[in-house]
Amino acid sequence: MTTITDILAPNRVALDLDVVSPSEGIEQVVALLRGDPRVLDWEALREMLVKSGPCLAEEETEFGICLPHARTEAVTGLIMSAARFRNGVLFAGCARPIRYIYCIAVPITLASDYLRIVGLLARLQRTPRIEDRLRQASTPASFVAVLADAEAHPVLA
Repeated sequence: MTTITDILAPNRVALDLDVVSPSEGIEQVVALLRGDPRVLDWEALREMLVKSGPCLAEEETEFGICLPHARTEAVTGLIMSAARFRNGVLFAGCARPIRYIYCIAVPITLASDYLRIVGLLARLQRTPRIEDRLRQASTPASFVAVLADAEAHPVLA
């Protein structure tokens, strides 16, 4: 089973970004994947991720997440980047500002791991204790550690 620490390295995480527009926010998170050795076709990957930005915002939360994702042969393995936005990003059609953007790409043959990771991120969004820990993470490594801990101990999340 592929885990978050297998696919999300601290150098692929940005914290406390400020952006003006949703497209700028997604572009910044997609750019974190540039240079990843698992990317075979950067332009194809970038184009797919920029076009795919579904947002999730629960009524009981004050923020949302955006999960640009792609099933593509432009990558050789499951890859991910993430960012936390200081003030949130206002996306059209989303009830809440987006605080987190997670970009995920996977070869078509690894869809089951990809679906598990996307489901985990969506579930964590609804868990105030985990979100508080993500918001308080002071380094990219501690941000990844919070996600990894929540993945390893889903009952506690």
